[in-house]
Amino acid sequence: MSTVQEFEQAAERLSRADLIQLRAWLDDKIEDDLVVRDEVTDAIARARGEIAAGQAKIRQPDAV
Repeated sequence: MSTVQEFEQAAERLSRADLIQLRAWLDDKIEDDLVVRDEVTDAIARARGEIAAGQAKIRQPDAV
C-alpha cells in the first residue's frame, strides 16, 4: 500500500472539521512550495538576463 493510499484511508476517518483543517494545511503547504519555486525561477531568469546583457557578477572562490 502506498503512502498516499494510507493517507486517503486515514482521511476517510476524519471529522468534517478535521478535514477542513487538513485542507487548509495542504493549501498552505502547496502555496509555500510554489512561492519558493517562483522565487527561484525569477532569480534564474534575472541572472540569465544579466549574463545576456554582459552584466554578470562573477564571484571568485576564496583562496585556500
